[in-house]
Amino acid sequence: MKTNDPKKLNLPTAAELKETLKILKRVGSYATPYWKNMIVVVIATLIVNNLTLLQPILFGKLLDKALLHKNFLYLKLIVLAAILLVIVRGFFFYVQGYLLDFIGLSCVKKIREELFIKLQNLPVSFFKQWKTGDLISRMTNDTGLLSSLLGRQLIFILNDSLVVIGSLAWMTWKSPLLTLFCIVLAPTLGFAALKFMKWASKASKNLYEKLAEVSHVLVEGISGIQVVKSFAQEEKEIQKFKNKNQDLFACTMKLTQVGITQTPLIETITMIGIGALVYFLGYEVIQGKFSIGTMFVFFGYLMMAINPIQRLSGTVTAVMGAQMAAQRLFPILDMKTETEETIDPVEISNFNGKVEFEDIWFQYNPEGPWTLKEVNLTADPGTVVALVGPSGAGKTSLVDLIPRFYNPTKGKVKIDGTDIKRLSLKFLRSQVGIVLQDVFLFTGTVRDNIRYGRPGASEEEVIEAAKMANAHDFISRMPQGYDSMVGERGSTLSLGERQRISIARALICNPKILILDEATSSVDAESEKEIQAALESAMKGRTTFVIAHRLSTIRNADKIVTIQEGQIVETGSHEELLASSGIYSRFHNIQVKAAEA
Repeated sequence: MKTNDPKKLNLPTAAELKETLKILKRVGSYATPYWKNMIVVVIATLIVNNLTLLQPILFGKLLDKALLHKNFLYLKLIVLAAILLVIVRGFFFYVQGYLLDFIGLSCVKKIREELFIKLQNLPVSFFKQWKTGDLISRMTNDTGLLSSLLGRQLIFILNDSLVVIGSLAWMTWKSPLLTLFCIVLAPTLGFAALKFMKWASKASKNLYEKLAEVSHVLVEGISGIQVVKSFAQEEKEIQKFKNKNQDLFACTMKLTQVGITQTPLIETITMIGIGALVYFLGYEVIQGKFSIGTMFVFFGYLMMAINPIQRLSGTVTAVMGAQMAAQRLFPILDMKTETEETIDPVEISNFNGKVEFEDIWFQYNPEGPWTLKEVNLTADPGTVVALVGPSGAGKTSLVDLIPRFYNPTKGKVKIDGTDIKRLSLKFLRSQVGIVLQDVFLFTGTVRDNIRYGRPGASEEEVIEAAKMANAHDFISRMPQGYDSMVGERGSTLSLGERQRISIARALICNPKILILDEATSSVDAESEKEIQAALESAMKGRTTFVIAHRLSTIRNADKIVTIQEGQIVETGSHEELLASSGIYSRFHNIQVKAAEA
């Protein structure tokens, strides 16, 4: 039974073609700024292809005029013309290839920059949902596929299109009947190419997925090497990588199998058609209708027309690969940040730092549970508010709303009476200093890390911030002092040293609001006392939120807030909460007994 179903015929559907054209149009839009270069490319392409189309005619003349008639002068002229033709063609081919690669790489550079900019502006929640290895794979491998399409593959498409048109035009002029025979052969090759395209498309999609998985395991294995070694799990990580690498190998071999199968099959189909054509051409020569040179020219143009068809599957595979790469990249570029600013963001001229949480409800996912429920809290300017409670109670989630790492699902966060959604993000975050529990230092010097938030800070300001964080003494003892390299993620420093540098990094910005999320959790008891004393001095005049499990560090807080299951259950001073015999009092007694044991 005959069928017109594109899927059963292994042909792209209209919707698939429309989507492909839409994506290719968007990819091509990145080349718009280079339209002048494209004009030169088109001119160079026309010259290259016209010179290419002259080659069969030149060698046809060589047979008919020089060799058969033994004309040495004509032979010399044709040889010189052939050499000159190759030289000129090579020059313009270089111009064409160089400019196309320049355009392609420039477009990919722009896409990578846009992608990195987008990643820098996406909310924290995005990075909790996506694998680092997957993002790196998209930034490198997928953009590389786009580079191939906009560069070398575009050369093939341009050249092949013009060569096919020119070849068929000459062949039709010489013999419409034989040309029609060649055109009938083309759909057979085209159908075979489309069949392989489907197989290659599926294999390529699996390949990119497995490549992203390998990248993810690789990133985790390197980033968590200390944990791996601590638990002697090297063999486990090696086996995990081997399994993913084997999957990648299998997918790569599947794609290779498709590639190496298509070439001999398409060549076989092509040779059958060429054999039949040679027979008819030979017959025409014997009958005196064609000269040997004309037969040579006809055959040459036929090969020029067939070669692009043989390359069709490879070209289509590259296009499909670029399409899948674009489908993985563009959704990220199109994401809207959850913390987008209003049309006319404002700044507070007289910033005092009063923070108000008004009826806050928050959930990370629309279908997920409530992380914060009906939270109402006010922190007056210059006061210290301590947040305590069990892990997962919502303490960090609450303070993450202040710099707008997340937006509340319901309710408002106000600073000095202004809804923070109306504030410029850059201005808001310039007024908030944060010291995280999980310290992250950038590869570079101690000085660069301290003044990360204020690149223009003076040497005196860097040293003053380090002193406030009790970091100046150990930095001065380092071989190069403030010019000492900290290593990747601060690997050359102890946890306590990293924490003190991160505190200095927050203080150098002189923020009006300070958030300390377990800021002293990674230091020893002696360093903790010194840092605590420095922080108490640094807190003066700043609205400070302190998250702490060590209740001894928050005894002097102006307000202690106990949070449980996303709700505020207690508020008061240290003495008031101890007297109430509630949750805070129970936590305090447990820690006191643990310290005495």
